[in-house]
Amino acid sequence: MLLIKDKKTGISLKIAIVLVLVSLIVILFGIFNPFSQNRILASSTNYNSDIKAVIESYVGYAVQNEWDKALSYLRGEAYLIVSTNLQNYKGENLKLKNIDIYNVVSGDNFAIADVKVVSQNENLLYNKYFRYYLYKEGNSWYIFSIGTPDKPIYGGKHNKYDFVGLIKDYFNAVQNKEFDKAFSLLTTPALEHGQNSMLSPESMNISSRFKNIQIKEVYNQGDNVFLRVSYTVDTTIGEKTVQKNMSYIFEVDNVNGKWLISNMKLVK
Repeated sequence: MLLIKDKKTGISLKIAIVLVLVSLIVILFGIFNPFSQNRILASSTNYNSDIKAVIESYVGYAVQNEWDKALSYLRGEAYLIVSTNLQNYKGENLKLKNIDIYNVVSGDNFAIADVKVVSQNENLLYNKYFRYYLYKEGNSWYIFSIGTPDKPIYGGKHNKYDFVGLIKDYFNAVQNKEFDKAFSLLTTPALEHGQNSMLSPESMNISSRFKNIQIKEVYNQGDNVFLRVSYTVDTTIGEKTVQKNMSYIFEVDNVNGKWLISNMKLVK
């Protein structure tokens, strides 16, 4: 497995992650039975070839335990999780048998790819499924989060809704410690993470002020909307205040006709 640590910010990163409800525990090596192709309506084979190259390069190096090279393709929470877990990781060199990128959702600077990886160790075959979240920085694509395909990403029409207002309402509720209001804007898994972190004894003595909030849609179709959310947070514990610039992808889902924040993934 793979883990994370921010050497420059230390405790401030931990505080910020608690406050914005990001779960940095991601299963990198787990077996999952994926949704059938006909349920994933956004399935596409027409996507940037650089996305395919980045995924294949990362997986190839990771399977062969060449982590110095593999880490160069990671950013955000993916890099933090992997680099931390590598401190205690004793992997084995495997032989890569096949990579199948079977579903891709992509825009100009954002992509999600579901990937099947088959590897071999002597006479044992491993069949694993992953969901990679990528963003484009300059001319290069990077993987910023790794998970499993826990639900389909549906295509469909563009949604007209005040997503900017939704995100700002959430930040205001967290800032004012109006936790019931904040929870009402969330759904699982963000709701579960929020309840666990905001209501913990440690968080009761933490206050935050959010500013310079910038929100940009990166994908908006059907029941799924993804937004790039960047902001500055001043986090205060006792008499100490730490300022941190953060950038996340917020996922917003249509749940029985109501738009709710379902996930937050650290980009950088």
